[in-house]
Amino acid sequence: MKSTRELAKIILLFVALVSAACTKKLSSVEYVQEVERNEHLNQTKVFDEIEFKLMYRPDRYYSYKHNKPYKAEEGKKKSYAFVMSVKDLKSHQEVLRRLTSAQEEYGQIVNYLSFEGEKDFWMVQGTDTLKNVFYHFERFNNISPTINFDLGFENNNAGKGDLVVVYDEPLFGVGRIHFTFKKEELDKVDHLVVE
Repeated sequence: MKSTRELAKIILLFVALVSAACTKKLSSVEYVQEVERNEHLNQTKVFDEIEFKLMYRPDRYYSYKHNKPYKAEEGKKKSYAFVMSVKDLKSHQEVLRRLTSAQEEYGQIVNYLSFEGEKDFWMVQGTDTLKNVFYHFERFNNISPTINFDLGFENNNAGKGDLVVVYDEPLFGVGRIHFTFKKEELDKVDHLVVE
């Protein structure tokens, strides 16, 4: 009887060691590439030749992207970070120029996006609707046809289902755009092992 227990312990230890050895370890560069290439973490929707792309950016992504070590902070609530880019696929002008050529109107649009646009984004997880805790609008002054929104959502219910980020698009007549991020895909990127 005793030898059976010892044999079971040895087998469990062997399985754990083999499992740990089989876990692929990524460099920080490979981790960044994996996050950027993963179609489940980077979703694109196109309406009237305007591309809306929402990209999930895990906590450690930014550290690795800038070649800095990542250190998880104990007790820190899990947060979700996203970058949305909006791009005019039809022209090489900044996408906001599609709305007006008048400088005063353009300034009002930029002002709205800079100071009031955060209310147009929220995240749904399970039955909870979460407002963003971080919002930053970026434009590139006609250097690029793209504008960006950096978004952050605090999550008190980490791991409780899929995430749906909603953008109630107010300018181009698109309406509400939903981006769904499956829990399984978020878990996969959270469990990637980095050397």
